[in-house]
Amino acid sequence: MKVQIRINTGFVSEGGRGSVWKTVNLNKEQVEEFDLKRRTLDEEKNLEEFIVEDIQDLVQHEIDNGLYGLFNY
Repeated sequence: MKVQIRINTGFVSEGGRGSVWKTVNLNKEQVEEFDLKRRTLDEEKNLEEFIVEDIQDLVQHEIDNGLYGLFNY
């Protein structure tokens, strides 16, 4: 499964690169781990939504707590 992440670096006219897309390839075992976590939490979201929100929460937690580098993204 591929997960695409869009990173907004700002307007090109202001020195940014605009939107940059990065792709994360999840293998079958990783997808199964996300599915197990989703079922354990009894989430009613579909698997794709759960994965996106879980990754978003991990990155946001790092940013909020200044823990850059603990999550490889």
